[in-house]
Amino acid sequence: MKQPKRLKDNRNHVLHYNPEYMPTEGVVVPAMTEKGPLVLDYLDRAYQVFDNALNAHSKVLAVRFDLKLPQGIPLPDDAQTNRVMRRFLASLQSKIDANLKRKRSPHRCLVRHIVAREIGHKNQNLHFHVMLLLNGHAFRHIGSIDCEHDNLFWLIVEAWASALKVTLVEAVDGVQVGFKRGVAHYYLDPIEDYHKLPEAFYRVSYLCKAATKQYGDRHHGLMTSRR
Repeated sequence: MKQPKRLKDNRNHVLHYNPEYMPTEGVVVPAMTEKGPLVLDYLDRAYQVFDNALNAHSKVLAVRFDLKLPQGIPLPDDAQTNRVMRRFLASLQSKIDANLKRKRSPHRCLVRHIVAREIGHKNQNLHFHVMLLLNGHAFRHIGSIDCEHDNLFWLIVEAWASALKVTLVEAVDGVQVGFKRGVAHYYLDPIEDYHKLPEAFYRVSYLCKAATKQYGDRHHGLMTSRR
């Protein structure tokens, strides 16, 4: 069967089937095509965020997690829209700024992001796949769910709680990797020749898949930072 070149639901999107992606001449990174074709424009935008982060900082912490809505409790009227994600990102930026200021860190950390808005095939529940690219001089690790509430993991939980106007207890189960609570991260370090970069991009390419996105409802399927 001939593979379609463009997405049926949005003819502006060119589809990418190759398990390798070449963002620029001489650069090849793996792409996760096992779940179906990817949207080429999404791949381009995701790589641009990586490029911006690596141009801004010699060391970058890439953080990959999912955000899900709590069930069975009252949520804001716009919880099913991308506005809740914009609140999350703004809240996280504010909390990171305050955290670094409190620790008298000499570093600043712009929250660069790649976010996919998706609807599950089986349960039709809205969820967000997220990768953040942060200043690796400001943050080297995520921290643990079992530690005190003064690490990057808990800053993420606090920002999600703030965006949804719920408690930390209600929000924490919604910060997940796969079916488990927690966050996966990749430390991109020139000393190690950025050897984690292909793995990190492979993980984020999953956010660029054409499946499970909603088209034509005025909600962008992929949100990326521009700086």
